[in-house]
Order: sequence, then structure tokens, then C-alpha cells
Amino acid sequence: RPIHIIISTHTTRHLRATLAGIAAQRPRPTGIILSIDNDLSEPSDLAIACSCEFALPMTIAWRARPSHVRVGQVRNNGVRALLSSPTQSPRAEAMLYFLDGDSVPAPGMIARAAQHAAHADLLIGGRICLTPRQTDQFDLTALPHAQPPVLIAPQQHLELDRRQRRYRRQQRLKHFGIIKMHKPKVLGASHGVSLSLYRAINGCDETYLGAWREDDDLGRRAHLAGARSRVALRDLCVYHLWHPMNPGKRQEWSELPEQCDLARCLVGLQSPAPQPPLFAQTVCDGRIVERWTVPDADSPLPTSPIDEQQRRDGFQQALDTWLTGGSQRRGRRSA
Repeated sequence: RPIHIIISTHTTRHLRATLAGIAAQRPRPTGIILSIDNDLSEPSDLAIACSCEFALPMTIAWRARPSHVRVGQVRNNGVRALLSSPTQSPRAEAMLYFLDGDSVPAPGMIARAAQHAAHADLLIGGRICLTPRQTDQFDLTALPHAQPPVLIAPQQHLELDRRQRRYRRQQRLKHFGIIKMHKPKVLGASHGVSLSLYRAINGCDETYLGAWREDDDLGRRAHLAGARSRVALRDLCVYHLWHPMNPGKRQEWSELPEQCDLARCLVGLQSPAPQPPLFAQTVCDGRIVERWTVPDADSPLPTSPIDEQQRRDGFQQALDTWLTGGSQRRGRRSA
């Protein structure tokens, strides 16, 4: 299953480390799209230099910084650039894997993502948040040799294992309708969504301001759409490099509505919030190969929209299947 990496960033701070981590993956992803939340030259220039340093072809998308931070829109812009590329034609079954520009995929993560993607529409990854000291000690030269780039404390491994067990328990309980709809939680810095599902739910909801809620909303709508999810925090783990908190993301951000049963958002991939013109270019070996203006919206789906009642019926069917399977399992054990 093809995997396209979508990286969101607004700075050069840890971008080289993220790209080095992707370049060290074996096999490499099918495509790499860097979506920049401003039109400053530094992030794009660094990405072009890295395409030469790591022999890493990629697509770079950018637009002027709008008045509000909309992380969901930045991720959607990466997908818009992929879909509008003159030379790339991603297949409907392709998996979009989202990273932030301060997160480095662990060795072998893309190969493991491809294995999980064969059985799921939604991949829920994890991360280890590095301390300032661990970030300073992070060894990029270890990545091409598939070696750990930094020493992880036992407590950090333990926390990741605990979270994975909790998420898998939530995934089982979700069939009974006693878990919040956005659980198990999707991590914006490490998650995968099939292209067909992403388009069906209209991507990220661009009405969310700041960060930390647009990923919850995406997970909730993916679950409402009946997505086959896979909890794989340890297999799909990224190293989150330390940096000071961006106050703009914390001062202005949106809460998750209490009640919402719509799988398809109104302002998203195919119907974006207003923003400056979006541009994209493909770079290879440090050279700009092509450049284009990205359309304001993704083209409409060729299939009719999925009816919301059908989505709810799908959940009831999943519950009935789960209950029936449980009865069969208990019967086998009794026998």
C-alpha cells in the first residue's frame, strides 16, 4: 500500500532532523509533502538543501501566514498539494501518514506502518517526548544504521506501553458505546489515514484554531465513518524533539464540541476556510523540478456522499457483529 508522508511545520528548528529520519527509512515512503504555515524562505530553502543532502525528492507547499493558526488547514494543504500535483497521481487506497516538523520517525517505522495499513484505514501512532538534554544528544548519524539515536529512559518506555494498553482497551470498549467518540485518541504528530477515508470525511476541520483539538475531531469523525482503526503506538513511534511552547497555539485554540454526530466536516479539504493563495513545488537533488498553484479546493468525490444515517447504521451493525462474535466465543469455550 503506497504511503505518502505529510509534514506540517512553520519553522526550521528541527526540520532537518525530521527529514533525516524519513530519509533513513527502508523502504522509503512513496512520496513526501512538506506543508509550511508561512511564506518565509528559510523553511523552503532548508528543505531544498535536505533534498540534495539526503537524495530525498519531495513536494513543498506554502502560503502566506494567515491571521489565525489553523493546524488542520496546514495538514489539508499538504494533501491538496499531493492531489493537485502535475506528476503524482496517488491511488485511492494510499495511506497518508502525518508528522510534525519536530518529530523524527523511529527506524523502521514506515515499513511497520505499511504492514498495519494493510488492515486499517486509521493508524494511531505514538511518540516519546524528549527532554532538552535528550534533544541535544540526539544522534542523526545513528538513523541510517537503524540504531536508536538517543538513550530512552525506562520510564519513557513504560509510559508508552501504558498508553498503548489503555488505547487498546478503549478500542475494545468503543464497540459498546461507553467511550468518548474521539477515543482512542489520534495523535496529530503521528497518525495515518487512508486517502479514501480522508476525502470521505473532508479531511481536517479547518474551523479549529490553534492546536490540540483538530486531531481529536479527526479521530472522532473517522470513527463515526466506520473506519477500521489500528492502535500501534509502539510500532509507529516518533521522537518528539524538545522546543519551547508556541504561545500562539495555546492562547487561541478551540474546544471540542460536546455533541457532534457528523462524520464529514463542513469546512475542510474540499471546502477550505479562507486563506492566501497556496503554492507548491517539487524538488529533487536540490533543484526545483516543477512549480504550480494549488486549487482552492479538492475536486469533488466521484462517488455520492455517504449518508449520515448509513454511518450510524454501520455502527449498530459493528456492535451487533461484536456481540454475536462474543456469544460464539463463549459458546466455543463452554464446549
